[in-house]
Formats: sequence, C-alpha cells, structure tokens
Amino acid sequence: DALPEAEADAAPDAEDPRTVGALVAQVQEDEIGETLAALSDPGSGGFSTRYTGSPGIGEVAGFLAGQCSALGLEATLQPWEEEIDGTLYSAANVICELPGEVDPETVILIGAHYDSVAEDPDNDPAPGAGDNGSGVAAALELARVLSDTAPVVTLRFVFFAGEEQGFLGSLFYVDALDEDGLAAVELMLNLDQIGRINDPSE
Repeated sequence: DALPEAEADAAPDAEDPRTVGALVAQVQEDEIGETLAALSDPGSGGFSTRYTGSPGIGEVAGFLAGQCSALGLEATLQPWEEEIDGTLYSAANVICELPGEVDPETVILIGAHYDSVAEDPDNDPAPGAGDNGSGVAAALELARVLSDTAPVVTLRFVFFAGEEQGFLGSLFYVDALDEDGLAAVELMLNLDQIGRINDPSE
C-alpha cells in the first residue's frame, strides 16, 4: 500500500546528503590521520607539545582556527587566563561555527579539549595523541564532512584549552554565555580520548 501523504512527506530522501549513511560514507581515515600527525607527531612536522602552559599553545589554537576557516566555518578565538597555585595559564578556546539554515538560534555543540599534559610538562614533550588529539581530529573531520551540508540548526565546534588544569577553558566558555546563550545549546557532544593505539600489549 502507498504511504499516507503525511508519512510519505516525512520519508527520508535517499539523495539528501545529510542522512547518516551519506555522512558516514564521507569520513576519511587519511584525513583523520593527517590531522592527528599535525597535532602530535613532531617527526612529521607536527606539534611536540600542546601543554597549556607551553609558549607554543597559541600556535596550536591558530592551527585549529585555520583548519576551520579553510572549511568555510566562522572561526574565532576566545582568549582567557587563569592563575592556579601561583601559575598563570594563558590560552584561547577556538570557536568554529556553521550557521543553521532553518533554526540558526538552536545550537548543537561539538567540543574537544586540545591541550595535553606529561609527567613533567615543563621539560618533557606532551604530544597527547590519545588525550586528546583523537577527539580533536574527530571533531575536525566532523566539521569537514558537515561543512558542505546545510544544517537545520547551528553546528558549533569548540576546542578548549586548560582541560588538564581543571577544565579552565570550558568553564570560561560557559561563564561567558548569557542565559539565552545557554538555553540555545540543545545538545553538547564531548569528544575526549576516543582513540588509542590498537595494541593489546600497550
């Protein structure tokens, strides 16, 4: 039997690029690998540390903003600083946005902290491929795949610094939102340590 008119109208369009299957098919393992290498593999020209207290943390923020801008997203930096036990941490959250076509006031937030840490972060490298290069690389791949769609609501990708010192960047971000800004966030997807070396001995 034919579907009732209302159900037929609601049936998914097989050609709609926003369907889950169509989006998943666009995910590229190579893209994720290249991003992860840029974030955490100094041997291939990537960053050797993403420790929030390191002098180069600003370069990492700039890299992330550049990646988002290249995808056509609106990228802004949200600088912050916080003193913890006599140490002043200064960094920036990276906010990248893809405006919604139908309901731009409603926001789905995809977040990942981009900082990392080591046992002796002032002297040792802190590449943080797993924690949390994996989450950042996945968020950027989501941004790449979704950048060619026309999302119904606004998609906001936020990369936080200072997570390892006690969620400093994310707390600053939330505190900076007014009541309407908080209410606009319908869903927050946090990508943290979503991948690691696939080696049972590790």
